[in-house]
Amino acid sequence: MCRTLAAFAQVEQSLFVDAMNDATLTPHSFLSVPDNTRMTSADTQPKIIYQNQKTTIRVVLYSKKTGTAQFVVKKATSERGKKTLSRESNMLALIGTHECIVHVLANSPGKNVRLRYYGRGTLEDAWIASKGPLPLSRVRRYARRILRALVFLKKCGVVHRDVAPKNMLIDETDSIVLADFGYAHSGPVTRHCGTPFFWSPECFHTVVRASFEVDVWALVVSATSAALFARNMWSYCVPRLRGIRELGEQVRCAGYVLPRGTDHVFAAWIDAVLNPERNKRLSAKQALLHPFFSEHESG
Repeated sequence: MCRTLAAFAQVEQSLFVDAMNDATLTPHSFLSVPDNTRMTSADTQPKIIYQNQKTTIRVVLYSKKTGTAQFVVKKATSERGKKTLSRESNMLALIGTHECIVHVLANSPGKNVRLRYYGRGTLEDAWIASKGPLPLSRVRRYARRILRALVFLKKCGVVHRDVAPKNMLIDETDSIVLADFGYAHSGPVTRHCGTPFFWSPECFHTVVRASFEVDVWALVVSATSAALFARNMWSYCVPRLRGIRELGEQVRCAGYVLPRGTDHVFAAWIDAVLNPERNKRLSAKQALLHPFFSEHESG
């Protein structure tokens, strides 16, 4: 049953505004450097690269001798942040390691998480720096790796719940990984969270009954936005988007229009996943087998 949105309007509008404002907090300047986890506090100096008073703080430790970054430490700055970081620590411990998921160097549940430093920042950073859409071949390569991460997460029984360009990190070799598991959940999804622009239709219902498909939807929205638009696809399709109610209406009816000249195989892949009826969408594994990837095995 679709929500009337009346009782939830204030909360939802706040979520929408937070999502819009959060983009300004993402760092846009990174160094390409190797990891080094053996350094002591006497050898390093911290530098804040991201701060959100509601949630967490990310500090990069730099070598005083070389001036290069060594690793990132995420710490909580509030009670809400402690809960989010604790959830992320537990999820990362449950998941373990995978080549397409952020590499954890040290995990202290409830205190901090030490992560590999990814020198080129986020997919959002790359997108902003390009001042326009990214090459389709590059987006295809990124999407393939994130889908592999989602296939692995499904095997672990974990739903990420906040797949978005700001939560995908790129290293100095232009290889991408899925990061930020603060909203991750083990089992069925019963409430919406994360970034509204990347929510699937079922996340706009009063009672959310969803699972792994929400992550696949979010990945395809991310890929479509990065390859075809200068901003999130929904804000492009609805230029005067006033709030989450209107956003929900567009998402529930799959009200998007792709630019003229869009690669037809790419368009078919998008349509196969962005289907309002979740039982008709491709899973992560099925999406990887689509001609969008199979016809470009090396791309």
